[in-house]
Amino acid sequence: MKRRLSALLLAALLTAVTLAGCAKDDGKAQDAPDTEPAPAAEPAETTPSAPEPAVIVDDDTALITNGVSVSWDTFTYFANYFARSIMENGSVTTKDQLAPYADQILITCQRTCTSFGALELAAIEKLPGTAVSQNEVDTLWQSILSQYGTEEEAQKTLAENHMTEDVYKSILYYNTLSDKLFEAMYGARGEKLSDEAVAEQTASDGYMMAKHILLVTTETGEDGTQTDMSDEDKAAVREKLEGIAAQLQGLEGKELEAKFDELMLANTEDPGVQTNPGGYLFQNGDMVAEFQSATEALEEYGLSDIVATSYGYHLILRIPIDYDAIPSAYSMYQYYGYEPYRLSLRYLVAQSQFQSVIDGWVDTADVIYSDKMDDLDILSIIDID
Repeated sequence: MKRRLSALLLAALLTAVTLAGCAKDDGKAQDAPDTEPAPAAEPAETTPSAPEPAVIVDDDTALITNGVSVSWDTFTYFANYFARSIMENGSVTTKDQLAPYADQILITCQRTCTSFGALELAAIEKLPGTAVSQNEVDTLWQSILSQYGTEEEAQKTLAENHMTEDVYKSILYYNTLSDKLFEAMYGARGEKLSDEAVAEQTASDGYMMAKHILLVTTETGEDGTQTDMSDEDKAAVREKLEGIAAQLQGLEGKELEAKFDELMLANTEDPGVQTNPGGYLFQNGDMVAEFQSATEALEEYGLSDIVATSYGYHLILRIPIDYDAIPSAYSMYQYYGYEPYRLSLRYLVAQSQFQSVIDGWVDTADVIYSDKMDDLDILSIIDID
């Protein structure tokens, strides 16, 4: 088994075509975001001109997009990257089993490599001032080397992942360029995308947001097993929650929420309140059925009756959606090193919209393929142990 790349090294390889990640997308290509981008910076005197048309005249070039060449080494890296991604779900364990996915891998590789020239042209023609300097790439490269102690160790890791230093630096360059384009259009955290734009794109996704006070009705034994409380103890728990609910009667809106927060922090037995003090942003299937149904029945700032689930008794307050909150389906990724803002609903929607913009640029790009692409067996360049 070949060693995994470090988190920093891997993060730099998330190219424009894969930036949207698991964010939902309406599948429509766009020419511009739903929010007005900030005025582009005035181009410097050294701003490069659009790439010149080109033809493939050497065996090292896989394709040329808008005059930007991509090597076979780069293409081979992505073939292996996407093949490994397919195998990570566990249903494919050998190279032969990748055969049904061959066309998918080929097309994904082609579009990923095509995105480089598409991004380059967009940076020149649509958002001048977003160019990436060689100094920026060199600085990032040095930060990668520092993770390995020696350059020899870094080069060894690159080789184990079907990469060369040149391939890595090329991907690093276009990943940085993509980040700059995204920031110019949407803001570094997606902050240029309005609440209204996020609401419009997620209108059919069924998002709800709620806070709750949970009093558990189970007991944990010394061996860690959970058992139900006696009916008598459950009744006492319910009575306590009824007393809490009584303190909220007659309150509305923000006043209700403020008092609810006070009582929640003082009484809830949900350990998740520490990481979700602003409430849970969730969709159908993210919560137990009773919790979801009770929330659906509420208007914003509506307070539920006591709701019983397998966890215990809940008092639920439905609140307006905070578009900078992390959807429950994505919260686990915080433990994999993702910065919280990169998991917010606003950022995910911004990335989804940006993906659609890139797709449009790729679809209209001027692409020349190597003759070898015509009869390429994509599996022949995949090296899977």
